[in-house]
This record gives sequence, structure tokens and C-alpha cells, in this order.
Amino acid sequence: MNILRVSVPPWCRLRVCRHWTLIIALCVVSLSGTAYAAGELRLTDDGKRKFSPVFLPDGESIAYCVHDEPTNVVVKRLSLEDSSEELMFPDDTAHQFDPAFSPDGRYWCYCRSGAERQLVLVVRDRQSQGAEKLFLPSGGLRSTVRSLTVTPDGTRILFTISCERGLQIASLNMQLEDLKFLTESEGTSYWPSVSPDGTQIVFSSSRDGAYDLYVMDSGGGNVRRLTNSPTRDVRPKWSPDGGRIAFTSARDGNYEIYVIDTDGGNLQRVTDHPEADDFATWHPNASSLVFVAERDGRFDLYRIAVP
Repeated sequence: MNILRVSVPPWCRLRVCRHWTLIIALCVVSLSGTAYAAGELRLTDDGKRKFSPVFLPDGESIAYCVHDEPTNVVVKRLSLEDSSEELMFPDDTAHQFDPAFSPDGRYWCYCRSGAERQLVLVVRDRQSQGAEKLFLPSGGLRSTVRSLTVTPDGTRILFTISCERGLQIASLNMQLEDLKFLTESEGTSYWPSVSPDGTQIVFSSSRDGAYDLYVMDSGGGNVRRLTNSPTRDVRPKWSPDGGRIAFTSARDGNYEIYVIDTDGGNLQRVTDHPEADDFATWHPNASSLVFVAERDGRFDLYRIAVP
């Protein structure tokens, strides 16, 4: 009798977690016997609309945006140790979007809705009792700053800005000075993510039609195309080990999470569900992703191992 022997990878193991009864990470096995994806682990269960998760510098908690009430978007902090949650900016009654943090934890950044602009950039310095600085994009009421990320050396913050040049990627220092535009192309450039060594930036752009992924040097030069899909490839995130990029794509019919090598090779689909999977962010160990999944019309944070 022929017996199929399957080699189970280290992440396919039984885990007992605090405040979870028993969680078994399921492996999906192909006919060749190679495990290519792990089962999903749900991290939240309120079902509210969520977006823009990001790990805090401690690596043990996640900040994310949630429609806490039908008319209010806030940033919450989720502890992976005990599943407790708290508001990150309880003193701010405005809408809060797209949190980002300096690697040393000193600067906490987010976008705030306001009367003077649609969304402004907020930077809080925790070494100065939370002293706050604001950057208001030029233009009228509809001017916007979105999709924040801080460079690995903690000296600059990157973002997408709406301006007379359209939606472009720009950066400021942490004192919100020295504005530099990194893209000035046709179409829209959005969702910057910096490589761990700080030398390259991956982003999504519609400069050639549909949204695809592009990589450029940290100063904005030497742009090269990474993907070529007739649909949308969006929200890329560079892995902490520098070798891969996670992103959302509708190339197979609906939004799913994919990973690709930084040279554009070895494309792999990570999620596979008839509802939407989006907003992937890497765990600091680079072996798993946290993302927002729609399941039965509800939206929660999930974690999945990356093959």
C-alpha cells in the first residue's frame, strides 16, 4: 500500500494561547504533499469595518483603524498577548486614520480629519509629553494626507498627498519640515513602504493604466515596475527581512493577499476566500501576515503564516 508522507513545516503546530481555548493552525496540502498555506487565526471578533493595521515597535501589539461607531473612525491598539484593546488617542474626538510609528517608539503619527483640510498629518513626540505638530497640505478644504510610513532610521515620514500635481508620494522630517516630492508622474502614486535598509520604496501607481507595484530609490529615482496586472495591485508592504513584498490584488477575481520577491519573481497567493482580504502587514518575524478579512459580511483582523 502506498502511503503519502507529508512534511509539516514548523509553523504548522498546535498552539495554546491565552484567552483562546484551543487553536489548530491548519495546513492546506497540495497533491505533491507540499504545504503552501496555513489556516487563518482570527484576532478580533467585533465584526466592525477595519483598515490599516500596523505593528507597534514592541512587536507585541497592533494598531488599526476601526469604525467604532457608524460616524467615528478611531485608532485602537490590540495586544497579542491577552487580546485586550484600548484607544490610542482617546483625547482626540476627530476621525483618525493610517497610524505609523518611528522604530524607537518616540513618534506616533496619524491622519486627522479637520475643518481646515480634509485630512492633516499629526505627529506626537512621546519624549515631550505627547507634544503635537501638524502638517496641513496646501490647497483647499479637500486637501488630504494619507498612507503614512516612517523610514527605518526614524528621521522621515512618507505619505501620499493630494495637491496641484495630483496624488503623489512625498516626505517630511519628523519636525514636519523639508517637504520633498518623491513622485511627480501621471496618474496616482499611493501606499509607500520602505525597505528595511532604507534604500528603496515600493508603492502602487496608476501611471501606466491599472494600479501596479513599482520600486524606486529612497530619493525617488530609478523607478522600475514590479507587477503587470490588468486589475488592481495595491497596498504593498515590504517584509522586515527585506526579501518579499506583500500586497492586495484583484487579479483572480476579488481582493486577496499575495507576496512577491523584490525582483518581481516567485508570486504566491496567500489567502483564498470568496470575500475580500486586504490591508496586509508583516509580523516583525517576517513569517506571518496580519490582514483585514471579510467573513460572512463581518470585518476582523486575522493572522496567517506565509509559505
